[in-house]
Amino acid sequence: MMIKSSQTPDRLVIFDLDGVLVDAQGAESQALMRLGLGMGVELTDELADDLFSGKRLSTCIALLEELAGTSAPADAVDIVRSTCEQILRTTLRPIPGVEQVLACLSVHMCVASNSPRGIIHSRLEATGLAEYFGDCIYSAYDIGFWKPDPHLFLWAAETCGYPTDRCVVIEDSTVGVQASLSADIPVLRYSSPAQHAETDEVTSFCDMRHLPALLEAGPSHTLC
Repeated sequence: MMIKSSQTPDRLVIFDLDGVLVDAQGAESQALMRLGLGMGVELTDELADDLFSGKRLSTCIALLEELAGTSAPADAVDIVRSTCEQILRTTLRPIPGVEQVLACLSVHMCVASNSPRGIIHSRLEATGLAEYFGDCIYSAYDIGFWKPDPHLFLWAAETCGYPTDRCVVIEDSTVGVQASLSADIPVLRYSSPAQHAETDEVTSFCDMRHLPALLEAGPSHTLC
């Protein structure tokens, strides 16, 4: 049963994109794994997710180069993005329950992602989520700072007109959580049941339908 949030628009909820709004991280990891195979690096799905989740694409390719002990192709970024988009043509979906949650929240919402602005727009459009954010989209490529640097979240909060103590970040990756904590913005970490874990600093949840209740209860309450 969906819980209707009574939050008023005096609060900003900052959503990550991949792994929080849309299920695209698996495709990106697969594309990087294929590049890795061509460089002589074989990774398991679990290791690939640990290495790549939430990171800038060029950082992921640099990690592959370290593992391979050799340089990636000069057009590695284009190769990975092209492979990823081919996979996503038939697999891209919104995170289960997220559209219903966005429809019921009465808070100001934006997206802040390490992905290029064009990719953010296309993935939101393809999954039917674009209408919930309008122009409130913030790409690390626009300011030249990528998570775990806190600048992206601070920029989104300032541009939307909210102090950090009136913001909450919804993240799934370690680098995103680090960026939020560095920005001194409370963070709720979305994870699958298998990945679910809680620390003293971060509240995590594994069902997107729990988000409205968590936003009302505050970060000291966990639903999973």
